[in-house]
Amino acid sequence: MEQETGDARTADAGARQEEPRHDQAERECHSFGEALARVSYANPPSPLPQAHAGTLRQFVRYAETTGLDLNACLDTELAGWARRAAQLETVPAHVMVDILEVCSVAGVRPDLGIAFAAWSNPRGFGPLSLLWDHCPTFGEVVRITSRYLHLENQALGSVVEREGDDVCLRHFTAVPAQFGSQQFMEAILALDVRLARMMFGERWAPIRLQLTCAPPRIERFRRSYFACPIEYGALRNAMVIRQEDMDRAQPHANASMLAYLESQLDRIARSRPNGLVEQVEQAVLANLPGGTANLDLIAQMLVQSRRTLQRRLGEEGHSFASIVLEVRKRVAEEYFSSEPRPQLTELAYRLGFADATIAGRFLAAHLRPARVMRRKRASAPRDIATEVH
Repeated sequence: MEQETGDARTADAGARQEEPRHDQAERECHSFGEALARVSYANPPSPLPQAHAGTLRQFVRYAETTGLDLNACLDTELAGWARRAAQLETVPAHVMVDILEVCSVAGVRPDLGIAFAAWSNPRGFGPLSLLWDHCPTFGEVVRITSRYLHLENQALGSVVEREGDDVCLRHFTAVPAQFGSQQFMEAILALDVRLARMMFGERWAPIRLQLTCAPPRIERFRRSYFACPIEYGALRNAMVIRQEDMDRAQPHANASMLAYLESQLDRIARSRPNGLVEQVEQAVLANLPGGTANLDLIAQMLVQSRRTLQRRLGEEGHSFASIVLEVRKRVAEEYFSSEPRPQLTELAYRLGFADATIAGRFLAAHLRPARVMRRKRASAPRDIATEVH
C-alpha cells in the first residue's frame, strides 16, 4: 500500500514538472520566501538542536493514509509533538528520529523509514528541499544539502567520501537517539535514492548500500526499493554511487533560480536570531567531520574577517578554540549515547581529527573514563575505553 501511494505521489510530482518553467519558478520563489520567513521569525531561538517541522507534518499525513495509529504507538510527549506539528515551524531535532523508531517497533513495520521516504513529497521537507529541482547535477544536490543542512535539520550529519572511482555518501545522527536511529537513517538513504531517480530515471540504482543494522527477517521490500546489494552489520550507514552519476548534467536545471535561492539561504544563515556564539557552534558542528571546521572557513561562512570574528567572540567571553572544544565534547557525548557499536576511527572523523590516536588523547583529557565506560555498548567490537588509556 505504501509503495502504491508513493508511486502516486511521484506521478503527481512529475506532472508538476511539466508546467511552464517560468510559472513554476515564480511560484517556487514565492513559496521559498514565505517558508524562509516562517522558519526565521516564527519561533524564538532554542538551545536544543532543532529541525524543520515539515518532515513531521508529512509523517502525520503518512500515518493517517496508511492506518498507523500514532496515539497507540507513541508516548504522551511524542504524540503531543505529532498533534502540534501543523502549528509549528520547528521541533526538537530528536523528535522525528524517535518517532520513526518507536512506530517501527510498536506498529510492527520494519521498513517504516523506507516506506515513508517512498511515499513522501520530496518538496515538503522544508525550504532546502525546494532547491533540489534546480541543481545541475546530483553532486550539486549533495553540496547544497551539506552546506545548509544545519539550518533545517540539526539531527543529521552527512559526509561525502571518495573511494577510488566511486563516491560514498554517508549519514549519521548528530543528536542523542533514545531508541536508536536506524529507521531515520534508512529514510534518509531512501530519500537520496528517490532524488537520484528523479534525475536519472526510475531504473537508477546505487552500486551498493551499507547499513549498521542486522538484516530484517523479510528483505523483499527494501531490496526491491534500493535494487542494489545491501551490506548489513557495516560500520556506517552509507550509499556508494558512481562518480559519473554525481557529475551527470541535468537538462532542466535552473542556474539563475538556484543562485537566487542559495543567496536567500545565505542571508538567512547570517540573519538568524541566534547570537554569534550559537552561529559559530552550528557552523562548527556542520563542518567538523573531516577536519574542515577551521577559523578561516567559519569566518567566511559568517561573512566576517578572521580577526573580526575572533574579536567579537572575545567580547562575549569566548574564543574559537573554546567553542570547537565544547562542540567536540558534545559530539563525543552524543556519539557514545546513541551508537550501539562505537568505533574510535569513526569518532575521530566526526570530531575532525586526523587519526584515532589524537581522538583517544582528546577523550582521555576531556571525558571522564567512567562516563565513557558507562556509555559504551557491550557489543562494541573495539574497546574504546582501553584505547583512551
